[in-house]
Amino acid sequence: MRRGHAFYLLRKTDKSLKDFESLLEHEGENSKAHFYIGKILSRNPKKQQDAILHFEQVAKISENELYAGNALFEIAKLRLKDKDFYEAFFNLKRAVDNNFNSKRMQLYKDFTEGVL
Repeated sequence: MRRGHAFYLLRKTDKSLKDFESLLEHEGENSKAHFYIGKILSRNPKKQQDAILHFEQVAKISENELYAGNALFEIAKLRLKDKDFYEAFFNLKRAVDNNFNSKRMQLYKDFTEGVL
């Protein structure tokens, strides 16, 4: 986990992705590994659906509200890029319901609510 995170911070995405995927082979329920894989994949427009699946895993299995909320926030940002305002709003609402709240997320939620 630490080496994958270090590679992630150094923007060595191939090495980071390999380490996180290897970790998931041994610990399939590792929410941090799913989160960072989602972050890496979300940078590639062709892999954004895969990123969303990893973020959904984080929201499903994470006991840490911060990771779960951030995962839902990342999904909402990807949905906004696709101009899918309903899905973005739905995921932001899920984050609020899970007691994750931030000023930036509230701005996104207000924006999507206004659009809808």
